[in-house]
Amino acid sequence: SPVAFEVIEPPTTPPVTKDLDYYIDHAKKHRFDLRIQDQNIIMADRDLRASYYSFLPRLQLIGRGSYTDNTRGFMREPYSAAVILQASIPLFEGGSRFATLKEKRAKLLETKLQKQKMTFEIDAEIRSSFKSLETEKASLSIQKKTVDVAQKAYDQSTTLYEVGKIAQTEVINSLEDLKQSQQAYQASLLQLETGYYTLYLATGTFMTYLKESLLVE
Repeated sequence: SPVAFEVIEPPTTPPVTKDLDYYIDHAKKHRFDLRIQDQNIIMADRDLRASYYSFLPRLQLIGRGSYTDNTRGFMREPYSAAVILQASIPLFEGGSRFATLKEKRAKLLETKLQKQKMTFEIDAEIRSSFKSLETEKASLSIQKKTVDVAQKAYDQSTTLYEVGKIAQTEVINSLEDLKQSQQAYQASLLQLETGYYTLYLATGTFMTYLKESLLVE
């Protein structure tokens, strides 16, 4: 019997076989934004240590040497050399070093808080994606059953119309119901695929999935 249009099967997607904690841990290790933030923390820590080093005494070693071929004057030796060691201890510089130290401490704390905030946001994003996938899978299953029911109703209406028990308008109405159910199924299928991609992006596995897809093709 004729149908409104063919309902295709869902395309193949990588199975979500791991539990929620696995994907959260994977995101914390492989998300590029978190890795960049780790480097920011390292740089802020180095700046803080440099600020501490500014309070240490400074040592300067100077070496000098000279040679002359004119020994007829006051110079008896053609060679002369000197080694000088200078030490300076910073006492007071208007409080600039203490201000810089406070600034670097605040910067390090800020970068750590930023990473903590990003971690919480990623955790919430992955949990939300997992919950959405469960809802979208259930919705797709319901839509598929609705299509099957609408297809059977349309087949039955065409049979009854052929034997003259119903009017043509009822066949048209059942066909319209079938089209709407099929469109709703396609929309639900697209929403499920979007949910998968959202999860891949949130867990930092999208590039891996993309490379595997290109290799398969």
